[in-house]
Amino acid sequence: MVDYFKGEKGNVKLYIINSQKNTITRTNENKLQSYINFEGRGNELPLSYSTFEKTFLSRFINAKTILTTPMDYKLDEGLNPRMLEREQAIHLCNILAEEILIDKYDDNIGTYRIENSIVAGKGDSIPDDHLIAYRLFKEEIMYNWLKYIELLINNHFAYSGVMYDKDNLLQQKFSDTLWDNIRTFVINLKNMPIWRDRSMSATVFGGKNNYEFWNTVFATGKTPDGTTIIAKPLNIIEMIKK
Repeated sequence: MVDYFKGEKGNVKLYIINSQKNTITRTNENKLQSYINFEGRGNELPLSYSTFEKTFLSRFINAKTILTTPMDYKLDEGLNPRMLEREQAIHLCNILAEEILIDKYDDNIGTYRIENSIVAGKGDSIPDDHLIAYRLFKEEIMYNWLKYIELLINNHFAYSGVMYDKDNLLQQKFSDTLWDNIRTFVINLKNMPIWRDRSMSATVFGGKNNYEFWNTVFATGKTPDGTTIIAKPLNIIEMIKK
């Protein structure tokens, strides 16, 4: 199927990929949309489109394999891979918005110099829920905790005993149990003490750490220089316990 889209037909493939991403991101059904800055500047919203694309879309929408099945495959059954992918990507976005952002993030406070304000002694004016949302949606942090959601989904399918497409996880229907586990993971993630710890504003959150920094933190509980900042490494089995 992919071979069909070579040469000039490659424009069709690109159109379909972009259409998939745009439909997921900009539909009113996506509750996360209200928290994405599509203009590329401003300090009111926690997410730029660039960050959303580099983290969520790059992890869950596989541009290389999006056209491996015919466009009308299982359409009548409601199991067309691309339609299912859109629906489930939006569902996942809604969980993130509901648990971390809605009625928690205050766009009147925004993102401008949050950590600096805390260091300057103005932290009491920033609610815990807002600080948690701000930190969790920083690009280098979001990129890494989304990997654990991907691992959670992979493990669910791997232990189900059936074949699944690990390169296109959202193209196979999630069970209610899996959705429940994802929501529980997000709830437990946001409740970790680190995200509301104001003593780290001058250190861990004082500058822009890279992807590898947070990969190490989540994998070991420590910063690359050996400083413990979370009680123990992230473990998806522990993180889905209620």
